Amino acid sequence: MKIKYFGIVLVLTLACSNPEEERPGEKLAQNLPEQVVTSSNKLLTKIIGKGDGLIRGVKFGDDMFQIKASETISQFEEEADHVGFTFDTRNLETVDILYYQDNNQKLNGIQLDIYMNSEASGKDILKAFTEYYTALYGKPITDIGMPTWNLTNGGKVIIKPVINKFDHGLQINYVKD
Repeated sequence: MKIKYFGIVLVLTLACSNPEEERPGEKLAQNLPEQVVTSSNKLLTKIIGKGDGLIRGVKFGDDMFQIKASETISQFEEEADHVGFTFDTRNLETVDILYYQDNNQKLNGIQLDIYMNSEASGKDILKAFTEYYTALYGKPITDIGMPTWNLTNGGKVIIKPVINKFDHGLQINYVKD
């Protein structure tokens, strides 16, 4: 009886396992265009986060207490006019997100400081954000020398590339009208 039971378990185990089987998502990733599966686009997705709003589910006028309570990354500073959150990537690149508040403790601006390891990765993340904002808000205006988009519900988003001998990355500002 034990041998019969062992034989049934062995047959079921072998029949149900398939070492050639792909992991979930592998086939999908193989079929996506190359530009969609870049590390810059993955970083952009992590920065933007989930939910409606400008980024990370927040919008101008949101209560700062609610923003602090809902943020999932590490808080690193709190000043009278803003609260800062940060995270590092696997490549030890850093993203700081500063939420600025008005006198009523309502969100009135956001600053993203994105520090990349190389000039090439800085250019890649600039391209990813430029494509993202262009898809959302249309062609950028560059009357102030930096790519700028008018936000749908008022305000602007401005990208300032930071590419010099020591720093590579972006500063992105969401400015309320």
